[in-house]
Amino acid sequence: MTYKFKREPSSGLILVNIEIDSKYELKMILDTGCSNTTIDSNS
Repeated sequence: MTYKFKREPSSGLILVNIEIDSKYELKMILDTGCSNTTIDSNS
C-alpha cells in the first residue's frame, strides 16, 4: 500500500490526504512513532 504525502516546508510536518466514507476529505498529520511529541500552543 502506498500513499502520497507532502512535507510542509514551514513546520516539517508530513501531511496526508484521507477520505472517510467517500464523503469527507481531510488532511491529517502522519505520526512517525517518535517517543516525544511537541505541540505549539500558539497555533
